[in-house]
Amino acid sequence: LAFLKIIFAGCTGERLENQSHWLDKAKVIYYASDVDDAKVALRVLLVMVPLPFFWMIFFQMYSIWVIQAQHMNCQVGSWTIPAATTSSLNGLIDIFLIPFFEKLVYPFLDKGPLRHYIDFTPLKRMATGLLFTIAALCVGGVVTKITYTTQISIFWIIPQYFLISCGEILLSITGLEFAYEESPKSMKGTMTAVFLCTTAVGNILIVGFALIQVDLWKMDFVMAGVIVAVFCIFSIIARNYTYKELIVKINDD
Repeated sequence: LAFLKIIFAGCTGERLENQSHWLDKAKVIYYASDVDDAKVALRVLLVMVPLPFFWMIFFQMYSIWVIQAQHMNCQVGSWTIPAATTSSLNGLIDIFLIPFFEKLVYPFLDKGPLRHYIDFTPLKRMATGLLFTIAALCVGGVVTKITYTTQISIFWIIPQYFLISCGEILLSITGLEFAYEESPKSMKGTMTAVFLCTTAVGNILIVGFALIQVDLWKMDFVMAGVIVAVFCIFSIIARNYTYKELIVKINDD
């Protein structure tokens, strides 16, 4: 509530010549430390703006890919794999990939020989997650188009689930950590909750996205196009973001 009051005061108050930020107007009414916390929170919130569109595609993908699986050869010997069970692949792959990223990938990039060339910051991880999502959707579109001409094994759906799992881990888990670490101490719980709410907003946006009527194989490429737009917007925001540690260091100097 205090955060919203500070935002309101910043929007309505009169800005003085020595005030560099529009929220500084609220310092006439509120403690300077609270206003500075609101500035930090706003920067974190800006990073979250494109994320609901990622979740919109992520959850829509489940229904699209189940339909895709229905057009594939689900027969394995005398056993038929239900098409709907393919959606469980995401969770199963996550179980193995999460420790793989935490114990091997991230330490290698942070401490290995590539650390001199790649600064794999949290925002870069999230952007990479969007690239994996684009790749997953493109692979899904190609596989779906192939099923129009020949019935291929349902196991060909695994690569796209592997890619989307990589994308989810890089974006979702990193994003949750980012929201907590970068938020001011007084708002860590609130900002974490806001990040989690981006999934809810994404589910709401599905209602509008579902109105798009195109061929099944084209839908994956349409969704990939949406994520490309999300990636571009997110990259611009990330490029202009200053991490809290750097701000503290600058202020100390």
